[in-house]
Amino acid sequence: MTTGVLLWRAEPRDAEALSTFAARVFWETYADDTAASDLTAYIGKNFRVARQHAEIVDPCGAVFLAVKGQDGRTILGYAQLVVEAPCDAPPLLNRLYIEREFRGTGLAGRLLEEVRSECRRRGAAKLRLTVFEKNTRAISFYKQSGFAVTGFTTFRVGYDVQRDIEMATQVDAAERRHNTDLVAKPADLGRCSHRLIRGGR
Repeated sequence: MTTGVLLWRAEPRDAEALSTFAARVFWETYADDTAASDLTAYIGKNFRVARQHAEIVDPCGAVFLAVKGQDGRTILGYAQLVVEAPCDAPPLLNRLYIEREFRGTGLAGRLLEEVRSECRRRGAAKLRLTVFEKNTRAISFYKQSGFAVTGFTTFRVGYDVQRDIEMATQVDAAERRHNTDLVAKPADLGRCSHRLIRGGR
């Protein structure tokens, strides 16, 4: 089912389409457990076009798209990696969103491998994430992908404070590449568009 689906690094011109896709999938994923007013507040803050553009060009992160279509711009999924500044904590898989009908097709695994490869390029030994405790499908996928539960945290959606599970996995040390041309340099880290974060969705 993923025949013809391509993965690539997001570009600034993808920001508008990504904003629309991310907002819709977030709503679909959490609408059963979160009030509409809280979803609207969260989406309005986190999925604006300007916010997506900033995350795409941020040297302290990477955004990967899974795309299909004649124009190659129909988004079916995406993953966002965040490297904190200073780099005291492992990189964070901030988001991994898949179009509903493409879940269970292996597309999430392909995007996750792109994220792992980016971690290796940046010399990271671990990868971490947080996931909503009621998102059982995602939790199962991450466990099958080698993540283990490391703790719990809270996550605010609008005024709703929810509980997330913290998870982490090792990045294969044998495959990590300490390439200084690919690792974010201190000067770049100082220009990160994000603040230090505990987790994301």
